[in-house]
Amino acid sequence: RARAAAARAPSAPILRGVRVLRRSRLFMTLAAVVVLTGTAGDGLSELLAQYLAATLSFTTSDQALVLAVLAVGGLATQLVVLPAVVISAGEPAALAAGAASAALAQALLALAPSRPAALAAVAVGALGGMVAPAAAAVKSNHAGAHEQGEVQGALAAARALAAGAGPVLYAALYYAFGGGRGAGALAAPWIPFAVGACLCAGALALALSIDPAAGRGRDSGGSSIGEADALVSSDGGTGGEA
Repeated sequence: RARAAAARAPSAPILRGVRVLRRSRLFMTLAAVVVLTGTAGDGLSELLAQYLAATLSFTTSDQALVLAVLAVGGLATQLVVLPAVVISAGEPAALAAGAASAALAQALLALAPSRPAALAAVAVGALGGMVAPAAAAVKSNHAGAHEQGEVQGALAAARALAAGAGPVLYAALYYAFGGGRGAGALAAPWIPFAVGACLCAGALALALSIDPAAGRGRDSGGSSIGEADALVSSDGGTGGEA
């Protein structure tokens, strides 16, 4: 009876999904990529306006332009870039491209010397929007029908963790390195974005460890966890054919 009650608990699907992730290197890799890029992305979103105003004197109209670049870039990414990458190179390539774009955008923001450079970094960052749908696609290709909901629940939990951790991490780093002590004390306000670039670079390395064959599971209706494990290189490099 106690087991039945536990199975009906709201957290039970997520807990089962976590157990599924732990049994599969591929799904663990996807979750790690989602956490790393999500932490960096949510931290950037929370801090960006304040950072640009303090370091490059962005005005209200400049901030509106940033939002416009994000909106147009996000739309173009989802409607044009992502489908083109998936068709030409597959979902794992889209995952890696999204992580690479996110890392580059964070680094460019940390180094941006001018408003146009910052806006260019924001435009590059919009391409990071490929990560979540690409990760979901790889998951769908290689989770069995009975695992889809559990794995999706675990990935959603990982994304929620990143959403909470990112803003806290970026705010702590920003204020620790002078961001909260007035314009004259902004010694290294770029530190959060440098850390974010490192997080996304780690996500890129993990994404590159996924075999390109992971984008071809849909035709077989999904694969088992054991088969999915064969699609992640054990040495962190690009995996070979399964």
